[in-house]
Amino acid sequence: MRKTTGSGGRHSVAATEELDRNILSVATAEFLQKGYSATSVDRICQIIGCSKPTIYRRYHSKQGLFKAVVRNQFQSLFHTVQNTDVSSTGPRAALKELVRRQLDFCLEQKFLGTYRILVADNQYIPDVINSMFSEIAQPFQQKIEDLLRPILHDPDSHDFNERLKFLAANLYGLITQWPMTQALMGREPFSSSEQRQKHLDFCWESVLKLLE
Repeated sequence: MRKTTGSGGRHSVAATEELDRNILSVATAEFLQKGYSATSVDRICQIIGCSKPTIYRRYHSKQGLFKAVVRNQFQSLFHTVQNTDVSSTGPRAALKELVRRQLDFCLEQKFLGTYRILVADNQYIPDVINSMFSEIAQPFQQKIEDLLRPILHDPDSHDFNERLKFLAANLYGLITQWPMTQALMGREPFSSSEQRQKHLDFCWESVLKLLE
């Protein structure tokens, strides 16, 4: 067990973990309010009451700190992908549930705010965007493909993999593109939970026709 000391010595484990959470919380608020380019690490330090080396020992750079913020914001989607279980429901029902959760996630304010920054400041953070694509987007796309594979017809056809990738990409866009665009413009895409469910059901029926 690690030994800790009182005030004037090394931070206790609990204090270190609290500082880590505080850095991430303050950085998230600053990035979401100001965007990437306008956010100052000095300002984050001032709010927290710590030094820049304290932050850079953990994240090495401003871009590294922002990457940690984005990763933290996307954790719920990552867990959804990892925990989608087909053993009890089958791939078709699991796929519908996965895209429903994806729609919910895409309309959360934390996702919309992060997405706006990734688009607006993309020229400053290409490494962050590439990292998020490999850590989040690709696994999600792969999960959709894995669920589509056993329910797509003609698995032995020469263009099966091409059709599989096409359907996976379009399934995501069909269900999320319009509501997400509305939300990014500050509009409420659905006036009620019933309207949201109708949208999901209509899109799902369209997908089923493509699978025939």
